[in-house]
Parts: sequence; C-alpha cells; structure tokens
Amino acid sequence: MASAPPEDGVLANKMVNFLGKQLFDAQAEVQTLKTENESLEAQIVLHVQDKERLSRSLRELEQKHFVVIKEEVSCEALSDDAVRLYFHLSEPSDSAITSLKQELSTRDQPLEEQTERINNMELFCARLEQSLRDEEQKRVDVETALTVKNEQLAKKKRKIREVKAMLAETRLNFEVSESKSQQLAKDVAALIQEKEKIKAAPECFSITTFLKNCPEDCGQPSYEDIRATKIPDDNFKLSPEALALCEKPVYVISSCDKCIWAESGAQCAVIVRPSIMLTVTGEWLRQDPPLCANTVREFFWWDHDGWRYLGTFKCTTVAECKKSDVRSSVSSTRMKKILANAVCDSDAVAPILVKAVEDLYRNDIFSFVCCGLQCVGFNRPLYDLLCHQERPPEKSWSSSSGSNKRISAQDNQTQPVEKYFKGRYHPPPPSKKRKSNESGCNGQSSSAPKNKKKNA
Repeated sequence: MASAPPEDGVLANKMVNFLGKQLFDAQAEVQTLKTENESLEAQIVLHVQDKERLSRSLRELEQKHFVVIKEEVSCEALSDDAVRLYFHLSEPSDSAITSLKQELSTRDQPLEEQTERINNMELFCARLEQSLRDEEQKRVDVETALTVKNEQLAKKKRKIREVKAMLAETRLNFEVSESKSQQLAKDVAALIQEKEKIKAAPECFSITTFLKNCPEDCGQPSYEDIRATKIPDDNFKLSPEALALCEKPVYVISSCDKCIWAESGAQCAVIVRPSIMLTVTGEWLRQDPPLCANTVREFFWWDHDGWRYLGTFKCTTVAECKKSDVRSSVSSTRMKKILANAVCDSDAVAPILVKAVEDLYRNDIFSFVCCGLQCVGFNRPLYDLLCHQERPPEKSWSSSSGSNKRISAQDNQTQPVEKYFKGRYHPPPPSKKRKSNESGCNGQSSSAPKNKKKNA
C-alpha cells in the first residue's frame, strides 16, 4: 500500500493548480483583447476607407468646381484672388479634415494601447507557462521519488513478512524440539528410575556365569556332522517333509540376534539385544525379548554359505544385564554391532543422537535384554533328512602359481569349525537378499519368511 505524499508534493500540486487557473484567466483575457483588437482594426479599416472616399470626393469636387469656374467665368473677368477665394469656398473645410484626422488618430491610439497590452499579456502568459512547466517537472520528480520510496517500502514489507514467516517457523520448530526434549527428558528420567529399580534387585543375570554353568554334552553331533545339514538357499525354507518332522516350532537366528556362545561349544548361547531402541521419529521403543522364558524351539543358524540345524534349544532365562557384563563377554567390534541395533535406522538419525544413545548404554543408563539358551535335545530324524537331501555339489577354486586348482568342499569347511568350538564366535549375518523379522513371545519363527511362518 502506497504511503501519503509528502508535504512538498501537496504544495507542488496546489501551485500547479493555481498557476493553471491564472493561465486560463490570462488566456481568456488575451482572447477578449484579441477580439476587441479585431473589431478596432475593422473600424480603422472603415475609417481609412471613409477617409479615402472623402479624399476622392474632395479631389472630384475640386476638379469639378475648377472646371465650372473656368467655363462660367473667364479668367480675364475674375482675378486670381477671386478664383482662389471661390475655390477656397468650394473646398471642404480644413477643420472638417482636421477633425476627421483627429478622430482617426484617437481611434488609432486605443489600438496601439491594446496591442501593447496584448504583447504584455502574451509575455505574462509565456512566463506563466514556463512556471507551469517548471512546477510540472517538480511534480513529476516528486512522484518519481515517491514511486521509488514506495517500491523500497514494498520490498522492506516483503522482507519483513519473510522474516516473520521464518521466525514463526523457527518458533514452531523450537516449540516442537522443546516438547520433544521435555518428553525425552521425561522418558530418560523414567528409564533411570526403572534402571535404579533393576539395580536394587537382589539377583542380576550374568552372561559369564550362565555360559560357565552350561552342561558339556547335550547329545549334539560334531560340528562337521552339523555342517552336513546345509540349506544353501539364502531365503530360509524347509520342505514339507522337514516341517513334518519338526517337533517344536522353528526359530532362525537372524542378524539382529547377536549370540554369545559358550567356550565349550554350541550347547549354550545368549542372545543379546538393546532393551530400548530410538526410532526415526525420535520416539523410544522398548524391544521385547526374542523368546519368552521356558519356550523350546528347533534352532537353525546361518553359517557362511547356508543354514545349519543346531538342535532343540530351550530359553531358560530372560533378563536384563549391564553393559559391563556384555563388554566382558564380547570384543569391541561385536559390542559396536550390538549397539548398532539401538537405533532403528542410523542413516536417517542424526549422528549426535546415535552417539547419545550409545552413551546411554555405555553409562549403564539403559540395559540389554538377554535370552539364555540351552540345548535340551537333538531331532535325529530331522537331522537325517537334512543330511540326505539332494543339493548341488559344493565347489571351491583356489589360484596357485598362476593355475586354477580345485579343492574339496570338506577342506573348505574346516576353517570355521575350529572357530566355532573355541567359543565367543558369532557367525556372520546372512546376505542382504535374505529378509529376517524379529520374533516375540508367540512361539513362532521370527526370521523365517512369511510362508515359513504359516507352515511352522
């Protein structure tokens, strides 16, 4: 919206209007004087014509009277004085001619005065027109300056609106962040109180103690025999015959199940998960344990190039443990992998939040959910079926001295056997093509495909 014109603009407009009115009056008066001048010029023309007519008449009379005198009176009879007297008497009087000239001069004098007055008025009108042009130029300059000021004012108003919008958005973001911070502080305070309650509990689960008290012999075959139950497909799938032989529901150890194995072998293991997970939306999500206490499952495990059947395991303990207990049982690399599951999607969450969540676990503010597993049996019919199932022969090629050399699958499988039975060995996760899902306490497989869940 344009602002009101300044005071000099109003004065310029008033001066322009006043000078325009004076110019209009002067032009009207000049027009009147021109009309009077034209009428006087017409009268002068008539007087001049009358004067010429009288002069012609006078000359005609002179000639006529002179001829008459010459005809009627002989020159000898009249003297020159008499002729001159007669001619003088017959002429028009000088007084009449003089009066006529005076009348003509008196009529010429107003015409000259009117002409001079007209010239003066024309000069005055010219000055008024020049003043009017000057005032008009001033008015144009004032309007131009006013337009520039209005444009600058409009730009400033737009900037003010943009700043107000940014300020409102910033205030809204700040309020949202403040509310989230308050909610986060409340959640952290509640978790700290819960952690204090857990610390005050008389009994606490110890991973090291659980793995040391594990029985040594649970009826499992050797690791080389277990490797014969390989299911090579990345997407875990059992045949209908194998499903029919499963006495218990199937559980597949997925990538999110970080297992800590006993040093004595594969008879005992502990699945470790962070108890609290930060979602992408900034909310805290409490994770359920992968298995409920006293549940029994047929366990399958991914080992490098396929799935293996481990045996029948029972979840004997579901508890929370401290970071120090987990840290004493695994390496720093394994600890980082366990902490990576505390954030739903680390790529979509700010790094400072990821570090803050890890610090909460490192400072024992948050705890880990642990499921103690113990081998309670081995399904021999299922094992025999998986060992005798048809599968393509395993091949492995190695380069030596510039030539390709074929080695047996058994030699290629001896490397992970030693690691497996030395303890604290966690198999690498399956490939990215395999989709694994977390399991709850519903007694069904968590990382098997959907069709496998229905069959199980």
